[in-house]
Amino acid sequence: MNLERRDFLRLLSTCAGATVLDACLDTGGSVGPRDSMPPVTNQDLQAVCDTANTVTLSDMVVSAHPWPDGLDAAALIDVDDFCPVTLPGDGLDFGGDLTIDGTLRGFLIDELTATYPEVKVNLMTIANMRQNPLTRTAIADDDRYLLSRQPAWIEAVRGVLNQYPRVRIAMHGYWHFNYQQRSANEFAQYTDLQARAVMSTMHRVFLNVLPTVEPVFRAPGWVSTPGVLEYLAQAGLLLADSSGTATFQSSVPSCWRGAPGLDVVRAGPDFTEGVVKELANAALIVGHYHFTAPNVYNLGGDLGRQSALNFALGIRKITKYRIGWMSYHEAARSVALVRALRWSAALEGNTLVITLDPAGTPIGGQTLAVQNLGGRDLAVETPLGDPVPFNAIGSNRGCTYVVMTS
Repeated sequence: MNLERRDFLRLLSTCAGATVLDACLDTGGSVGPRDSMPPVTNQDLQAVCDTANTVTLSDMVVSAHPWPDGLDAAALIDVDDFCPVTLPGDGLDFGGDLTIDGTLRGFLIDELTATYPEVKVNLMTIANMRQNPLTRTAIADDDRYLLSRQPAWIEAVRGVLNQYPRVRIAMHGYWHFNYQQRSANEFAQYTDLQARAVMSTMHRVFLNVLPTVEPVFRAPGWVSTPGVLEYLAQAGLLLADSSGTATFQSSVPSCWRGAPGLDVVRAGPDFTEGVVKELANAALIVGHYHFTAPNVYNLGGDLGRQSALNFALGIRKITKYRIGWMSYHEAARSVALVRALRWSAALEGNTLVITLDPAGTPIGGQTLAVQNLGGRDLAVETPLGDPVPFNAIGSNRGCTYVVMTS
C-alpha cells in the first residue's frame, strides 16, 4: 500500500472522526491552539517532577521512598489493545466479546482476578480501533468502533469497572493504526500539531464515555513523538513507556525532562531486569500482556494466560519483600505524595532527627528510607520540636523505613 502525501491526507479526512479530525489532518486546514488543548489538566502528579530530597550524614543516607506504608516494591498487570472489536475470522478478541467465552470475562475476570483478587490491572484502551495486527490492514473505513458509538459495550464495561474496582482503564491511542507504515505506530504519521489535536480528540472521547479513565497514556507501538509529549506534559498525563523507549529511566514513576518546560511523568515495564533485582531496587514490577496475537504473550492464548497467572502467583508467593499492587495512577500518585513531603534530617548525638516542614504535612503512609541506621535512635518532629507519629519498619532491602502515620 503506497500512498502519496496528498492521497494519504485525503484518506485520513474520509476515515475516522472526519468532523473533528479533518482540520488537523489536512495541511490546508486551519488548526489553532484551541484544537489541541486538553479538555482537563490533571494536577495530582506534578510533584513527581519535584527534586527528590536526599540527605547524607556520615555513613547514613536518608531519602524519599516511592512506596507507601513500608512497601518494598509495587506490582501491576497491564494489557494492551482493549476495545470493542472481535475478528472471529482471524481468531482475535480485543475485549469485544463480553460473554464468558471472551478474554475479558472468560479469563481476566473469571480466572485471573477470581484466583488473585489482590491483582491490579490497567486495560490500555483504544478510542477508535482501526488495526488488524495480523494482516496489517485497516479493519474499518468508518467510526464503527469509536467508543461513543458502542453504547452497549460501554455500559457493560462500566459494569465491570464498578464490580471490579481493581481493574482500571487507561488510554492507548485513537486509531492504533498508521496508514502509511501499516503498523501500530499511529502518531508517527502526524505532524506535531496534528498529534496534539488527535490526542485531544482521544482524551475527550474517554472522558465522555469512560469518565473514570486514569490519567495514563501509552502510545500505540510505543512510539511517542514531540507533539505527543507536549500534550502529555500540558494535560498532566502519565506516559506508560518501557525500557525500549527513549523516555525510560526506570520502572518507577519519574520525570522525563525534554525541552525547557517539558516535564513528562512516565513509568513502565523494564524488560531488561529480572524480578529479583527489581525487588531489591524498589521497582514497579509490571506484567505486560496483549489481548491478541501476534504478541506471544497474548491473553487469547494458553501461553499468555499461564504467564499472567504465574506472574500473579509469583508476586503472592514472595515473602522476603513486601509488595503492594497498584495501578499506574496509584503508583505515580504515591511518588508524587512523598516528593511533595518537605523534610530535613540531622544527627543529634545518637539520634537521627527528621524535621517535617509544615508546608509538606503528611497525609499518612509516606515513607522515607534510611540506609545504615545501625543502632541509632529515630525521631520525627515539627520545626517547633513537637513529635510527629511514625513507624519504623526494617526491610530486607537493607534499610529502615520511616512511615508517617498522620
